[in-house]
Amino acid sequence: MTSELAHLPKTTVQHDFCTVLSDIYSGAVPAEDIWLSVYKQDEPSVHGKISARLHDTDRNRVVLLGSKGVQLEKDDQFKYIASCPALGVASSSIVVPSEEFADPLHSKEQLPYQISSFAVSSSSAAEPALIATGLSDGTLSIYERPACPAVETIAYYAPGPSHTLKAAASSKVHKSTITAMHFVTSATLDPLLASAGADFTIHLTPISASLSSLKPTKSLTGHTRGITALQPFALAPSALLSASTDGTVRLFDMYAGALAGTWNTTGNSPAYALVDDGGLAWAALADGSAEAFDVRTPGVPVARLETGARAALSAVDVSLGGAELVVGSSDGVVSLFDVRGGTGGPRKRWRRGEAGVSGAMFVEGGRIAVAGEDGLPYVVDVSEGVSVQEELVFWNVEAVRCLHVLGDGVWIAGDGGVVRRYEI
Repeated sequence: MTSELAHLPKTTVQHDFCTVLSDIYSGAVPAEDIWLSVYKQDEPSVHGKISARLHDTDRNRVVLLGSKGVQLEKDDQFKYIASCPALGVASSSIVVPSEEFADPLHSKEQLPYQISSFAVSSSSAAEPALIATGLSDGTLSIYERPACPAVETIAYYAPGPSHTLKAAASSKVHKSTITAMHFVTSATLDPLLASAGADFTIHLTPISASLSSLKPTKSLTGHTRGITALQPFALAPSALLSASTDGTVRLFDMYAGALAGTWNTTGNSPAYALVDDGGLAWAALADGSAEAFDVRTPGVPVARLETGARAALSAVDVSLGGAELVVGSSDGVVSLFDVRGGTGGPRKRWRRGEAGVSGAMFVEGGRIAVAGEDGLPYVVDVSEGVSVQEELVFWNVEAVRCLHVLGDGVWIAGDGGVVRRYEI
């Protein structure tokens, strides 16, 4: 049985509202208005105004007074609560970035470079955390992640810090768009950055203690079309899984630098997700369906899921433990399935306009983060119904090309050449 398609509202706010509130809080500006708008398909849009001024007696609080059907309240350091009863928005969090990371050479406002993929490494006592970005022209850059100042040192109404990055190493490693990358560490391999591209190739680039150049030491080939997904395989530490629009999922042995297995889908595969603890890979297909493969045993798909999507699937993720599958499509529809008990129809489906979905990933607490070409990433709560819980806002609306859910938050990057982190 197919679940009814829910149309979710979008809440947008003036791009520099944090700066306005920070100026009022510091006393630089006595009062000012900011706009807040809410949109929902087939219903009249609501365009309201929030009047902001410093409290008469409590000089550590900015008073926010809504009008024309909207309200905005301060909730936490980087969070606000928006409401618009007319369009069913009771309490949606407006979340601003906790940190932004930008290389001025790649994020000029007049000529930004599209970040088509990025990766973040974990830090240790011996090694700093790293950020790697891949650009649409094939350039790979690696940066040391700056330390974030303590929250208590940041003014309460100010946005999170914006870090200026300088590449420790940067090189045009791929011939065209870099589509996926991962930092790889294991007992049998020196630290590597695995990157895949639209040039059909996976490169393995050593990450030395003193970064000065990026030169792949191994290249993994076999795909005959652009690679769309890449992931280390937890059941075999030296193995790497990839998916491609050539319709295959492939397993490579990074230590030997050789192809170790191939699984054929019944159609082109734009994206895939892996259940690490069970060895099950789900491939999202261009015909709107999804197929599962047991990547421990070469062979045919072990399951096929008819999602009902009318467009190519462009995003897929599996919940921890593999009980649920979420897929997003190029026409903006997101669907949630229970896959442990069978492969029936979606139990929940929703949409926020027609912009293509570039990422959909599970977040703790019965939530799913979604990003797309409209530049309005968000988090939905699917524990009961489907409702927008958080709007992840930033200053210039630009397409989001990549989305990651990591231990310290939700990360996004895209056409503006900036990597952003949100605490949700």
